[in-house]
Amino acid sequence: MVRHKPYSLGRSTVDEAFFEMHLPDYDFHLFTESGTGQDSVRYHAGPTLPRLAQPTPPGPHLFFVDADRGRGSVLYHRYDGHYGLITPTP
Repeated sequence: MVRHKPYSLGRSTVDEAFFEMHLPDYDFHLFTESGTGQDSVRYHAGPTLPRLAQPTPPGPHLFFVDADRGRGSVLYHRYDGHYGLITPTP
């Protein structure tokens, strides 16, 4: 790390954060999402694909990359109260 910059996070919607990110032509924008109250980051994933990252994803599913397999997996909350895991076949 070369620089540490404390930054006061403003509350905004995801769309407002997208607009804020483009005003000064930044690659990302750190903010507090007004709907969930979560610290969030809006960023570019390619030239035309904006993305949103939050520490706790909304909804009953969690998509992640399994470090051992190097593949995408989904952890989900089942109808019976337990959790399920879906992974790609090797």
